Amino acid sequence: MKRIIFILLTLTVFFHAYVLAEQTEIMEDVQKKEPPRFAEETKEKIYAHSLYEYSWIKQGSRKGNWRIFSNRVAYLKDNLQVFYIDSTDYARFGVKDNTLEFGSYLKLKNGYLHGEFGLDSDHINYMYKYKGLIELEQRVVNNWFVNLDTRYLHYASDVSGDVYIFSPALVYYFGNNYLSAGYGVSFTQHRDSAQFGTIKGGFALNDKVKLSLGAALGNRLFDINLLKSNKQYGSIFFGGLDIAVTKNITFRIGGSYSKERPSFIKRSIDFGAKIKF
Repeated sequence: MKRIIFILLTLTVFFHAYVLAEQTEIMEDVQKKEPPRFAEETKEKIYAHSLYEYSWIKQGSRKGNWRIFSNRVAYLKDNLQVFYIDSTDYARFGVKDNTLEFGSYLKLKNGYLHGEFGLDSDHINYMYKYKGLIELEQRVVNNWFVNLDTRYLHYASDVSGDVYIFSPALVYYFGNNYLSAGYGVSFTQHRDSAQFGTIKGGFALNDKVKLSLGAALGNRLFDINLLKSNKQYGSIFFGGLDIAVTKNITFRIGGSYSKERPSFIKRSIDFGAKIKF
């Protein structure tokens, strides 16, 4: 059995010390990477990726930054990540936190099943204490698939309590490309529910470059001001390029622009890398 040593780099995002865990999950769902269906035939068994995002934040009269650094290492089988571990560091206006998540993909006849369990290490109140995720994608006809994503989050907060997020989507695959349109609803224990819609896609420009684009519109995408959902309408626009420098090494650059009423703006840039060996 060969021994492998690896170092990773990764993601960033957002949040103020009083922001709620729901925001992280909605953003994760909205900007989720391309479906695992696109995994190429490979002899490599180990996959790793890192993503770092830096965000410029304007929250009313307050200005600052959010950062996310996320890393994943996974074992590959049948071109799926049959087991993976994610470690993500967050910093929002200088308040730091870390999460650790364990997950697995199971290949089905015409789709896949995905489960995940996550824990927060520092118990800062903008992150969940623990979470669970179940995702199912299944072919319905030809190249059309239905994706069902359900998340449960538990965290210590006198404001929200537990959060449940359900986000079904319709996915169309054509060649090495895909388009997805979805609807999401979040139910918060001590507050009203919120709804949002997403559209996103991935497009192979050539053998080495892939373009990803997407947008989300809806209520309480960030929940910055802790208002009722109908007073927190917002939008997120994001995109990126993945550039393969070799068969097993890919670099990424991307960015996003987000707004939420009444007074929140987020501009971000992200860099990433992934490797198989």
